[in-house]
Amino acid sequence: MPITVGGKRDDVAQCLVYEPKSQLLITGGTTRSSDFGPANSPYGFLYAVDLDGDWVWGNYFFNRT
Repeated sequence: MPITVGGKRDDVAQCLVYEPKSQLLITGGTTRSSDFGPANSPYGFLYAVDLDGDWVWGNYFFNRT
């Protein structure tokens, strides 16, 4: 079953990794969606889903420089 992740603005997944020990698909990228990240400014994100497509964890990150 497909999953949908993201918000109403630009969300770009730039990395997808399979982590065999935990059997998770980990995706990372950037978002400008305030309904996915904390604001309309660019934020990085990472999230993990299991092989059934269930959400396991997720977080967003921003650059303070």
